[in-house]
Amino acid sequence: MGLKEKAIEMSEIYRQNQKVEAIILAGSVARKLEDEHSDIELHILWSEPPEDEERLGPINNIGGTILSYHPYEDEE
Repeated sequence: MGLKEKAIEMSEIYRQNQKVEAIILAGSVARKLEDEHSDIELHILWSEPPEDEERLGPINNIGGTILSYHPYEDEE
């Protein structure tokens, strides 16, 4: 499975959460320039502040690896 297909799979999992308003694919995968060093960048837009488990759960459920994680900030 390619990175774009994996991103679609992840998006479907996140979309099950009622708090998710939109999902944006970014980075090299979105620009169709991915290579062996690429990762998946999904920007999740929430209608209300998510809990950490709502953010991390889908990644952990498929055995994904989190390269960086930033706490949710209300101001963003």
